Amino acid sequence: MSDQHRLDADVGRPRGLGELLRSARESRGLSLTDVAELTHVRQEYLKALEEGRYGDLPEDVYARNFVRLFAQAVGVDTERAL
Repeated sequence: MSDQHRLDADVGRPRGLGELLRSARESRGLSLTDVAELTHVRQEYLKALEEGRYGDLPEDVYARNFVRLFAQAVGVDTERAL
């Protein structure tokens, strides 16, 4: 497969965890507020995940759980997200 073909195939495909979660959330018509209510995770932490600001998250064990809950709420495979 040529490099250009690979680039064309990747257009519109989420490139990172934040983009994956945001894309899935938006495709389900959910706001960050909706996801916060579903997961009981603060909206500021969900936004940090979407924006890739991992330093703004609490300890790793909590952050991993936030990723798991967010992924479940928006229909993303949790293993893929983690």
